Amino acid sequence: MKNFTTFLTVLAFWFTTMAGMTISNPDEAEVREPRYLTEANFDEAINTGVVIVEFVASFAEPFEDWEQVEKEGPYYRVDIEKYPSLKKKYKIRVIPTILVFNNGFKELSYRANIMLELDVTASEIHQDIEDIFNDKF
Repeated sequence: MKNFTTFLTVLAFWFTTMAGMTISNPDEAEVREPRYLTEANFDEAINTGVVIVEFVASFAEPFEDWEQVEKEGPYYRVDIEKYPSLKKKYKIRVIPTILVFNNGFKELSYRANIMLELDVTASEIHQDIEDIFNDKF
């Protein structure tokens, strides 16, 4: 009987320990998303050096390789369904569209094709940003 009581005690301890733990699936990687800009913080955000802004909507897939582009500067998204005034101000005609700003000035733009897909790669965006700085010196 003593062994059975010890077993129940260990089992109870194990259950209480496991109750506070979260078991995660290693196949489910943590999904990171860029920060979203609003009308209120847009101008301030684009005036901080090189900034990449992707205009998105619920009906089109966003740019997949954004994390590789983020190495060039902060990467943000704007939901045009929530902020149509920003869509109008920057003449966004197709989604997704990526604009690259340098201290508030629009330097580069990449627009989706008729299939609502960007034909640009992260390495091409990287090279274009590098070319901007090389041309200024």
